[in-house]
Amino acid sequence: MLELLARLLGRKPAAPSPGSLAEELWVAELSGPRRGRFLEARAESYSARYAEGRLELELARPDLFAWTEAPLYQYADFVVEGELSFGEAAPHSACGFLFRYQDESSFYSLLVSNRGFFRLDAVLNGTPRPLVAWTELPGAADKGSPSDAAPRDGRAALPPRSLRLIARGSHFTVVIDERWAAEAVDESFRAGYLAFAGQNYGEGGAASFRLESCFVESRPIEVETWYYRWNYYLQPEPGARRALAETFHAMGEQLAAAVQLRKIERRRALEAGELFLKAEVSLRLGLQAEAEAALDACLELEPGRREAIEEKANILYLRGRSLELRAFLDRLFADPELGPALGENARLACLSGHARFELGDFAGAASCYGRAAELDPEQALFRMNQARAWDQAGRKKEAAEAYHLAARLFFIQEADDDLALALGRLAALRPRSVACKEIRAKHLYRQGKKAEALPLLAELARSGSEDSALHYLLGLALAEKGERGKAIESFARARELEPGFALYAFRHAESLFLAGRDYGEALARALELAPGEGWTNNLAGQAALASGRLDEARSRLEAARRALPGAPEPVMNLAELESRSGRLEAALALLAPFPGSAACRNLAGNALARAAEGLPKGGPAEAAAAREELLERAAREYQAAAALEPGKAEYQENLAAAYLELERYSDAEERIRRAFDLGASARALLLAGNLALVYGDWPRAEAAYRLGLEAAPADPALLAALGSAYLSQRDFKKARSCLEKLREAELEAGFREAAVAAAGASPFPESGSAAGSRAERLEAALLEASTEALACASCGREWRVPRELPAQSSASVRAMPPDDSPAGSCPTCGKIYCIACRKDELVGSRFTCPGCGAALKLSDDRLRYLVREALKRS
Repeated sequence: MLELLARLLGRKPAAPSPGSLAEELWVAELSGPRRGRFLEARAESYSARYAEGRLELELARPDLFAWTEAPLYQYADFVVEGELSFGEAAPHSACGFLFRYQDESSFYSLLVSNRGFFRLDAVLNGTPRPLVAWTELPGAADKGSPSDAAPRDGRAALPPRSLRLIARGSHFTVVIDERWAAEAVDESFRAGYLAFAGQNYGEGGAASFRLESCFVESRPIEVETWYYRWNYYLQPEPGARRALAETFHAMGEQLAAAVQLRKIERRRALEAGELFLKAEVSLRLGLQAEAEAALDACLELEPGRREAIEEKANILYLRGRSLELRAFLDRLFADPELGPALGENARLACLSGHARFELGDFAGAASCYGRAAELDPEQALFRMNQARAWDQAGRKKEAAEAYHLAARLFFIQEADDDLALALGRLAALRPRSVACKEIRAKHLYRQGKKAEALPLLAELARSGSEDSALHYLLGLALAEKGERGKAIESFARARELEPGFALYAFRHAESLFLAGRDYGEALARALELAPGEGWTNNLAGQAALASGRLDEARSRLEAARRALPGAPEPVMNLAELESRSGRLEAALALLAPFPGSAACRNLAGNALARAAEGLPKGGPAEAAAAREELLERAAREYQAAAALEPGKAEYQENLAAAYLELERYSDAEERIRRAFDLGASARALLLAGNLALVYGDWPRAEAAYRLGLEAAPADPALLAALGSAYLSQRDFKKARSCLEKLREAELEAGFREAAVAAAGASPFPESGSAAGSRAERLEAALLEASTEALACASCGREWRVPRELPAQSSASVRAMPPDDSPAGSCPTCGKIYCIACRKDELVGSRFTCPGCGAALKLSDDRLRYLVREALKRS
């Protein structure tokens, strides 16, 4: 009353305080920030500013949603209207209003796109919920309508659009270009601020939007006037309600769709398309009788509407009216105009089969189901229905064939429950069916039941199965068990059965490569069949790396990396290549993007350890410090790998090896113990022996090495370590036996170890992955430990004498020794000379020292031994 009196007396009510609810008519002033309520903003990705009497919002990148608020007052019930326009050459984008804005994660959003659609959303705690999903603008189908001017590619300037929203309580009415567009109901927010918003989708560059004009009406009486005008007085166009009903139907909001259709029906009779939509909505609401009535009316208007015929038949089936269903479909199939087209409809053929099955005509049902399967060969349920019908008809042969076809389709589609049913019945009808066993074997393998699948796969392969996939799976299972030779045979058989399939050629080549056999033809064929395939190029890169063809390896691995952008394996092989080429930082940079990959962290440790191996352990202080730093970094990488995958012994062993190099013996012992907990591998036993040697425990070291050799008799690292241990104990006979075995192991291991090294094995010598010249090193150490070197002071000729030399006879040498024999040593200076150097300067038939002139003597047992050995050889 006071407000009314104030108005009558010409007094203006006091302005509400900022942030409170306002009841006002606000015509936005867009000439500048001093009078405008919308905030200006400038950020890296978007900006909002006043320019030339309008508000401009610019988004600098795709996939961005931004807005600018008018934070002076809040509004509860209100009408907002704005004239919106898009910038020139805009990508796919939309703009509009946020209303009842609470904060940046809770508000309502109404947007119009530059492609002729609009949507209304409620956003609560950052999660959008569509109230009206994308819907075509009203009148878009009318020739010359405003929305018809909206280009679908969004590349030209669009005329401004008028966007109006009437918010009254929980009811929202959307009006676009003076046409009713939509209505929705929601109670998430009762009041809030207003904002101008734009969204740029991920199909282009920057986008810009302009608010040309805007007003807000929040006075209660005026809001009621607007609400009744657009919801009761002005009747929306039926086309707009139909578009809204279709949107609600697509959203799953069937009740809201039904309401829109009912409102159309109040004004006029529904058209055929609207009747069909009503039937679809009614079906999803469980109103089968209402759906059937709508379909009957639809078919009365358009008797040939195929989707309506399908739904009519479906309703008859759902309501159990099989007799009517059969008669309905038979009449349609017999129609000269509709019959030919409907006869090509797989769904109707299936429904015809359902009707006959329910009426006991099992053979007729099987025929209908078979026709449906022919029309839609990938629909396994049609074959399954056919099999059941033949089964009920007592025709087991036909039933078994249909069950087999259904089982194959279920297997391909990974429908395991249906597959189990089909296989169970097929096994009952054909207990010895090879086809049933083949599908069962492949099904078991796919389920991860490899222990059950392997004997069945092997049995089928032995019986001469010509299913290439079966031989391929058998190869995978055998390779996983470590039976590489048998796996190669299976992959070769799969290739033989299907020579044009690149995967089989790849697996065959991979197995040959890992087994150290000739892989060239298989790899060449795999590359020929799929030259751009990532894993094949990765294998080709590994093979080239193992053979030292570094340029080819780089090319192949780069191709694999491009084909497999998210896979770490090609990157790991490239990093191995960089590491072996001495480019440590390049290798680490390649592996850096995979911090969560244990294999990548382990490989980074290998690269660092390899770089440390190139520095002398006891060299200058600077080099020693650099070596220690590299080993510390390697240890951190190994520790990361072990933390990511604690159940892998290799990572524990690599970390233990690094700690041994760093002389952190207690840490090494802990990691060796963890490796033993995961399985006493040859590598773990080798490290345990090395640690025992550090502590001077020779018996324990020997026991560890011997246990390791029981598991891996030809392991070069273990043989070398055990030989060195025997040398330390001066057991030269056993050391020499180890040397002979080591030579044989190195001869056999060359190709295999190159392949292992290419796969990224540890660079530490005790890993057993890089035999190199272990035999040569052991032989040199054995020679040095068991013999002593003597040399001619004149020509440098060298002789080796056993360190444990028995006493030699002092009897004179009567025969003339060969020239390479010692002539004697000088009693004055002690120098030794050979006969070849002194035979031309004899003094009284005696050898003399060229420096002292004294006669050379053979009084040293070592020299007598060498002379007598030389005489034995001559």
